[in-house]
Amino acid sequence: MHRNGILQVVAVFGLCVLANLAVIEPAFSRSLPPASNSIDPSALAELEKESEAGDREAQYRLAVLYESDPEKNEVEAARWFQQSAEQGYAPAEFALGRLYELGRSVDLDIPEAISWYRRAAEQDWPAAQNALGYAYSRGEGVPSDAKQAADWYRKAAEQNYGPAENNLGVAYFSGTGIKRDYRQAYDWCERATRHGMNEAYHCLGYLYAEGKGVRRDYTKAAEMFGKAAETGMAAAQTDLAILYLSGKGVAQSDARAVWWFHRAAEQGQALAQAGLGFAYASGRGITRDYRRAAEWLRHSAEQDEPAAQHDLAILCEKGLGVPLDYIESYKWFALASAHGENASKARLKELAEIMTARQIERARARVAEWQSTHHSSESRFANALDIAK
Repeated sequence: MHRNGILQVVAVFGLCVLANLAVIEPAFSRSLPPASNSIDPSALAELEKESEAGDREAQYRLAVLYESDPEKNEVEAARWFQQSAEQGYAPAEFALGRLYELGRSVDLDIPEAISWYRRAAEQDWPAAQNALGYAYSRGEGVPSDAKQAADWYRKAAEQNYGPAENNLGVAYFSGTGIKRDYRQAYDWCERATRHGMNEAYHCLGYLYAEGKGVRRDYTKAAEMFGKAAETGMAAAQTDLAILYLSGKGVAQSDARAVWWFHRAAEQGQALAQAGLGFAYASGRGITRDYRRAAEWLRHSAEQDEPAAQHDLAILCEKGLGVPLDYIESYKWFALASAHGENASKARLKELAEIMTARQIERARARVAEWQSTHHSSESRFANALDIAK
């Protein structure tokens, strides 16, 4: 159908941004194994006796038993976590922090959660150090501080804590709070995979695909993306689909690309939605269907994905799957142009030449309205309107 939009992304191997890889493991990942079916009465009685006597470890173990019970006696779990934490037991301090962060059996209170995380972190409890790093990376309950985030990730990672190894690797990859170092990114993410962090395979796949920190190897990239994709990670599924579409590291297969695009698109991944829309529009790997193409492209375009905005603009201009609408086409070309898409800029100028002044005025108003409701960059928006003049 056209050589721009999603195909332009494939041509330059435009992989997904690693923006959502920071991970906090579930609250009790470092605690004792949960009870398999129900609370053992004899174990419960013994732990209650020790807990009532003030044994902080027993109090924590008792809380874990209550937490793992199918009937989820969370009030009792919170009570015993609290008592153990107040005696300075780091695992309980972390667990109590998670309860406050999630608002489970206690009032949601982020500052209180951070306070308990910090107490546990200062005792070198790695799960708490990772959680505190995550809080600093997001500015949740503490001022945003990328350097502090990286520092806390390192403390936990050096204790072989998988989520922190992954997060530190991503920090090295992005240069967030720490000097960018792709080799360090590779080393920490590879360590994370050895500790069960399948999310780290995505970062490794990107490094192999781009030849950053390691020798470029598309076959290894596909292998890494595949491992992450199988766990349901939408970004990795999208990147694997792009490899199948381009035939890099795998046997080229439009059908496999569509299959992976579809899995990721249903999770709301914008680039995957653009890829699926392209597939429906071009008939690659699936029966051509302009109406469904427009639906998927619109989902993606509304998330400010420029490849989808470009392709949707073409459908609107041609009246394929949607009513012919130069004003709507102009809007999407303008928004894609704001991302620096040269093909969209050229199409926008061509379209403007066949539109009336009134149509252009209405189209620019739609661009302004979209920008206002989607809170997109003022400077980028102004650039889009300048291009359209």
